[in-house]
Amino acid sequence: MLLSLFLAGFLAAAGSDRAEDRLWRLYEKRDFFSLQHDLTAASRADSARLRFLRAQTDAAFGLYEESSRILRGLLQTKLLDGPLERTACERLMLNERALFHYRAALAAIAPIKQNTSLRNRAKLLLALQDVPRELSSVSGPVTLRPDRFGAVQALVNGAALHLGIDTAANLSVLSRSAARRAGLRIRPAGYRVRLANGAAVAADVAVAQLGLGAAAELSNVVFLVLPDSALRIGTRTMDGLIGLPELSQLGGIQFRGDGAIVLNASPAAKITEPIALIEGDPVVQAMRGPERILCRIDTGSNRTVLYGKSRTRMAASFTIAGRTIHLRHPVWRPSANQPFVTCSLGRDALRQIEPYKLNLRTMQLRLN
Repeated sequence: MLLSLFLAGFLAAAGSDRAEDRLWRLYEKRDFFSLQHDLTAASRADSARLRFLRAQTDAAFGLYEESSRILRGLLQTKLLDGPLERTACERLMLNERALFHYRAALAAIAPIKQNTSLRNRAKLLLALQDVPRELSSVSGPVTLRPDRFGAVQALVNGAALHLGIDTAANLSVLSRSAARRAGLRIRPAGYRVRLANGAAVAADVAVAQLGLGAAAELSNVVFLVLPDSALRIGTRTMDGLIGLPELSQLGGIQFRGDGAIVLNASPAAKITEPIALIEGDPVVQAMRGPERILCRIDTGSNRTVLYGKSRTRMAASFTIAGRTIHLRHPVWRPSANQPFVTCSLGRDALRQIEPYKLNLRTMQLRLN
């Protein structure tokens, strides 16, 4: 009898370890959709590693406060080993930054800021630690008409600028000349930013009011201020970009078939797909034949990029929520550039599912 009980307990423990290992493999691939599905309800018996996975998954779906609560408990009780402790501190910092708590974000990485990448992020947070939390007011639907470059007219501290709507931008951005035209005080930061072409530049920061249409206004908006050359496309220099932190404050954002963008759009839709944040980028699930793939949503790019072995002469097709997207000549790049996603959906692909709505607060993609 005792032997039977021992074997039952041993097998149960082994099964639990195997299940946790499987969840850990999903995390290593940043497959938060599968993690969210497979994680069981929280229990006091959960291991530190399992609680860590739960915190990472909560953050991927915008549940920053819940994620931070778990991480603080793990860090205070010293339940994580060195590498996991560093990752937990970094995740706590990113959670607080997403909540616009810049001083708290800086404090989160104080124990480990000797890490090279975190020293760079600390420069940004040091320049912002006295900035109040961002506030937003959207009193009704706001219709914006992008120009041929995809930029919309916005007011930055009352100055008219043209800014792109870029879901793949982790922070909003202004060119230095645009920041000066808006009369902004530029705060030195020396924050190193890597551009899409691989070049690295030093960015400073500015804080401003952002107005969109007659009924949408955000205050205490943080803009990275980049050299004009970093925002030059051909012979044109962009004024800047509205990035993910601000887009998440604007409710449902509808991209219509006539090119218009509607802020605070009605949530009504036939199909709803979840969005997860992977390495700070909004990602949806898609199907390429029988294969499930993860695709980044990049409204700031004209072209869709596929990652993997180059197949430049091959067309590509995949589906999102049953809608087919067909690309005749997609751009291919090595998978090392984006190890966790298979494609980055640009406007050429996204137009094929219009009208669609993004809500980056509730983390949903809605299709009519």
